[in-house]
Amino acid sequence: GGHGGGHGGGHATSQSSGASAPPFDANSWVIEGLCPSTKPWPASFAVYKPSASFFDRYLAKVGDIPLAEAFRSFTSPHNEMRVRTHFGEPWGSSIRKFFSDEIQFLDCRGEPLLRFVANWTWTGKPVPGRFLDPAGREVARTSVHNDDDEVGATVRVWDAASDRLLARMFLNGSWLDARVEVEHATTGRRLSAAMAREAPNAGHGPVPPLVLVLLSAGRFGTNLPPPELLCAAVACIAASSLVTLAVACCCCGCCCRRPKSTAPGEPASYSPFNGVGSLSAQIASRTASR
Repeated sequence: GGHGGGHGGGHATSQSSGASAPPFDANSWVIEGLCPSTKPWPASFAVYKPSASFFDRYLAKVGDIPLAEAFRSFTSPHNEMRVRTHFGEPWGSSIRKFFSDEIQFLDCRGEPLLRFVANWTWTGKPVPGRFLDPAGREVARTSVHNDDDEVGATVRVWDAASDRLLARMFLNGSWLDARVEVEHATTGRRLSAAMAREAPNAGHGPVPPLVLVLLSAGRFGTNLPPPELLCAAVACIAASSLVTLAVACCCCGCCCRRPKSTAPGEPASYSPFNGVGSLSAQIASRTASR
């Protein structure tokens, strides 16, 4: 029910009175545990694929301010997304083994942060799931509301202990062209009007922006392959089929070609089998005369 209101004026990042946080900008980065982190967390950001991107590359922005870049690793044996800050420094990654029911989120050093477990389908739509910490404890869960147009969806992240709303993610577009608008409850920032109406007790939780960026860029863990890989596979199959058909036609033409007409008594054309018939007749006549 909060989907429509989330797009109206739902991305304000005005500061609350009291312990207010400075607005997010390019200097809102610190180092925590040898890895980059944003201080404070951005209250809203968008994750989308540039129109010119072919290699499953996504950009994350806070308004017009670059936040991060997520891209697929084609050298990994698994379905792996990596994300780096707009300064080019590694921020983290997500790994999902093929046909696995979980995504593992890692920091810049490869240390586990969270796991997201869900029963994904082949429809390309997000499904509800659970966030587990490295010890296996459930710390958050997601709920999914599919829009009436069957194209978009609203994914909400809830704290497992308090059942508070932590974030809302609006998926706009299709499997081929997706854009995710994220509203995130963070310390020192006022909630958007729509999010405050839906959940006045929304607050800070255990799911950091890095995980939300990776989850959005990974299309919420759908079983469908990336569009670029699917298009490349279709192109390879089509090219292989055309080559096979061409070779088959050439072979068929060579085997079924009729010899050119020549003068009587002359072989039709040169062939290693020319004269085999007459030679066989001579051998047969000699054998009969003996």
